[in-house]
Amino acid sequence: MENAKNVTLKPESERLLSIDRFRGLLLFLNAVGYMIGAFASITVRLPFLNSANGKMFEVLRGVPFDDIFLPLFVFVMGLTACGSFKKVSDRFGPTAAMKKFGLKYLILIGFGTVSLDAIAITYEMVAEKTAFSDLFIAYRLVLILFFVFIALALIYFVTKIIKKPKLTKIVSGCIKAIWAAGGAVTVFFLVRTSGFLITGENPIEIMDVFQTIGLAALFALPFMGLNKWGKLTAALVFGFILTTFYGYGGLDGFGNEVFNGGFIGGMGWAIPVLLGGYFKDIKDKRILYWISCALCIAVPLILVYKFNFIAERRGGTPVYTLFASGLGAAIWGGFNLLSKVYNPKRSFLSVWGGSSILTYSLSIIISTLLGAFASGLPIVAAVSVAVIIVAGLFFLNFSLIKKGIHIKI
Repeated sequence: MENAKNVTLKPESERLLSIDRFRGLLLFLNAVGYMIGAFASITVRLPFLNSANGKMFEVLRGVPFDDIFLPLFVFVMGLTACGSFKKVSDRFGPTAAMKKFGLKYLILIGFGTVSLDAIAITYEMVAEKTAFSDLFIAYRLVLILFFVFIALALIYFVTKIIKKPKLTKIVSGCIKAIWAAGGAVTVFFLVRTSGFLITGENPIEIMDVFQTIGLAALFALPFMGLNKWGKLTAALVFGFILTTFYGYGGLDGFGNEVFNGGFIGGMGWAIPVLLGGYFKDIKDKRILYWISCALCIAVPLILVYKFNFIAERRGGTPVYTLFASGLGAAIWGGFNLLSKVYNPKRSFLSVWGGSSILTYSLSIIISTLLGAFASGLPIVAAVSVAVIIVAGLFFLNFSLIKKGIHIKI
């Protein structure tokens, strides 16, 4: 996660601009999808955008349209993470790079758990009138961290108002420490849950987008510093291990009980991280790039439609993440070609990609609130509210970019 001020891209950095546009496209479509999904009056009229009714358009058998966004986010992260890891490793050594990036991804996991999932846990506890002492121990730890985080966040804003930068820096470090602790708690209980699923005991269900991205990066971390063939090999080995595991009935339970497959599924989600690094490494080798892209798309299609392989988001099945990686490479390749003829400093999509962690968090929080309190609005009012919120998110990003602020994953 970055919060960088006064960041200016060099004119020649078309690669960074294309990644920002790719990220911006995903965030824009994601925000629109969340706002549409919050209103029953809209989803009833657009069944192909509602996976809950079973009529949603599938990009691959078993993969509805809205399930393709998450692995694309992971792929985009791979485009930048592997290169950043290599730079830090070359400068400070591989051990320092492992520590730095490992902590970064624990913080990302903890951000999702402590800042977002804790809200859902609190809501369910109040709605179901569950006592704190009756909660699973992992949820109790998360709630404790959540309330400490809220207190620190209030102190942080006070220090900003009274303009005490040294104190602000200290409080910011404490917040990151809370997120890191939340990440460690999440990973520990996900590992523990993997064993419980095998023995049939009760699992933990804390696992969503930020945790998936962070866990995927942790699995990919030991291989980020490898060359292009090393990253490709590691991705294929992960795919082989999971395909064998799932082929012997290992998929049942993992995706249903722990969203996105939890610790076991992290191997599958690591595939687009490593392939993102691979495609960035071969970006200038155009023939190899597009052949690899075609194979990543074609092989899953053959395996799914000819040999009945399972492609599902739950568990991060290899054919699903491989297909998404090929699709991501095709989209990024298209943005790179576009950058050669159309390369403005700011564009609609690059603005959307300016502060990804903020945009996604606001999208999911707002849509959850709308779904809870305003889902029954009539169609005209629902569309109007959705348009206003999406426009508001755009102008928020635009104002942050003008100030040189970028809050990214």
